[in-house]
Amino acid sequence: MPASLLRDLQCRIAKPRANVYRLNDGGGLALLIKPTGLKYWQFRYAKPDGREGLIQIGPYPRVTPEQARTARNDHRVTVSRGDHPATLPKHDKARRKVESAQSMTFRQCAEAYVGARGAEWINSKHAQQWTNTLKTDAFPVIGALRPQDIDTDLVLRVPHPIWLTKNETAIRVRGRIESVMDWAKVRGLQICCSHYARRLNGGKR
Repeated sequence: MPASLLRDLQCRIAKPRANVYRLNDGGGLALLIKPTGLKYWQFRYAKPDGREGLIQIGPYPRVTPEQARTARNDHRVTVSRGDHPATLPKHDKARRKVESAQSMTFRQCAEAYVGARGAEWINSKHAQQWTNTLKTDAFPVIGALRPQDIDTDLVLRVPHPIWLTKNETAIRVRGRIESVMDWAKVRGLQICCSHYARRLNGGKR
């Protein structure tokens, strides 16, 4: 650890040299200064296998000394757990992607399903028919809900108003809801257990 932490003034007045050099702040944190004048915070750490790891924290002065130290401390906690700081952004991105998928509503799933299947359908009107029937009958009831919140009772409620007057349409709507729910399940979205515990039969798609 250096006798004192780097001050913002020291970072600001540090001049470029013929070769790259560093101003150490302690705990693996240093300000890298290139001959071009670029100044960049770096964090060096020891990997579990003994090799040295290096994390680029960000450029100075956009990243202040205080912010760089906070990032350094966060990375040190990560290292102490046996993880590699360099892999965290990838893990965070994957986690956010999963969380985003799990927050998808039935309507968003249906639109994604139609978008994915549209090119496979020979009849171009089929995609529009899909969208129209779901928009008219399904979305008002379950469109804003997530697949994991939709149980069999809700699915049955969708075609109920038209079951006697438009039986063929009601059966198609029910089948299309099933297709969307299957699509969501295959892609790792959580599905309400009661929905799959009591599968509906006979739906046309």
